[in-house]
Amino acid sequence: MSSKVHTPVSSPQNYFSSSPQKVEHCKISSPKRVLGSSPTKFQKAILSDFVDNEQNVSRVAQKRALEAISPKLSEKKPKIGGKGPKISLFPSLNMDFSRKATQKNHLASLEFFPVLKEIVVPSQVVSDREWVSRVKETVRAFSDQSVLSSVRSEINVKKTDEKTRGVNNSYFFSIFESDQTIEEDKENPLFPERKMKIVTGGIFKPSDEEAGAPLNERKDVIASKEGIAPGECSIRECVASLFSKYVPCTVMLKLLSADFSKEKIGSLQRYIPNTRDLHKIGNLTEVSSQFLEKDVSELTRFDLRFVNADRHRGNLLLPEDKLSPFYLIDNGCILPDGFLSPAVFCWIEWEKAGRAFSNEDAKEIAEIDIEKDRALIRKHFPEVSNDLLKTLTVSTFILQEGVKEGLSPKQIASFYLLYGTSSIFTFVYAKKIYDFIYMKQDFDAAARSEVSKAVLLLKMFIQEKGNPSSSEMITYLKSRFPS
Repeated sequence: MSSKVHTPVSSPQNYFSSSPQKVEHCKISSPKRVLGSSPTKFQKAILSDFVDNEQNVSRVAQKRALEAISPKLSEKKPKIGGKGPKISLFPSLNMDFSRKATQKNHLASLEFFPVLKEIVVPSQVVSDREWVSRVKETVRAFSDQSVLSSVRSEINVKKTDEKTRGVNNSYFFSIFESDQTIEEDKENPLFPERKMKIVTGGIFKPSDEEAGAPLNERKDVIASKEGIAPGECSIRECVASLFSKYVPCTVMLKLLSADFSKEKIGSLQRYIPNTRDLHKIGNLTEVSSQFLEKDVSELTRFDLRFVNADRHRGNLLLPEDKLSPFYLIDNGCILPDGFLSPAVFCWIEWEKAGRAFSNEDAKEIAEIDIEKDRALIRKHFPEVSNDLLKTLTVSTFILQEGVKEGLSPKQIASFYLLYGTSSIFTFVYAKKIYDFIYMKQDFDAAARSEVSKAVLLLKMFIQEKGNPSSSEMITYLKSRFPS
């Protein structure tokens, strides 16, 4: 997916072992990898606070170190997800942002990438197996000369509408609707013609065409969100499919060019027809009172746990003729490393989001096994970054501790409210909880302890001040958070 190299590990448990044995972490081999160029002696001296050759550091600490020794980068502040100087915040990726993409580099047609190399299926939903098999059959049929050319010509990809696709390039991906049928050819009855109906089956998002990646059309955008490196949205799309039945099945698709010299990797999310997004709902605050409790609970649980930085109205679908169930789409901006991006929750003002979770929901949340979930992610995606898993660990503890204290989804979401260009959690706790304990062998215990203190302070603040505002909450929490 991403050109960034992650350190492999033999066992997922090694990353977060609660035993006193040594813990494996991503390593930075030298300051040069952090800076993207050979650092000066002065830069090395400053950088030594964060990394000393083979010492381990988090990617969040790398970014802070980079900003500390590169004032010009900090001053320019390129806009994430919008216009700004073409500066990479992720120098370790070594991407060529000046590269001019040609038509053949883009997924303009399956003609350029007709060979299916691999399909990684993270979904646990049995009902999606038929869809996955049709995806496989469709791609293979394109390179099968025994399939009629008229059929192969209908198998294609089509770029999505510019207004709806956001900053990452995305494509409608056609597949067979169902098993092929055989119809009699009246002109030649001895050779019946196979008829296959082609329909839009998924949305494909290539990793090398994400915001900030070499082949993305938006050259004014350097990343989808801060804390998410170019090329890492697709793997997040697939991770999301592991943990909620409301997320349409999402697979990792690896295609090869006809001569096997090039590879196109990206996420393919099942297309849900006959739906509408929340932009077409009207008065959302009013209509939201009609949403089912179970739907709102599943939505808020997912977004809070995965710190969704892009749950705007367009990324939540409903059936055209009813208000249930929800379809949670476009999940490429979940789990920004170190909580660097604030969350976006279109449900924050819903009346039902202000209610505490039910006893049944609270029990399910309390029973979440973070070690088991990390192992599940590693099983399907061994290349996933350490920072993503640690962010998931902390956010899971925040959800569990918040529910334990009887807080509502809206109250727990206060941690992720926008303050300036980041989140309240980042301003108050990220350095303490995320960076400070990053190197601790017993990461889980340290994170749980600090999160518990943070949640109790949030509860005290709400009891004293009522509905929190960003500035008041920052002042309150900073003055009371243990040093």
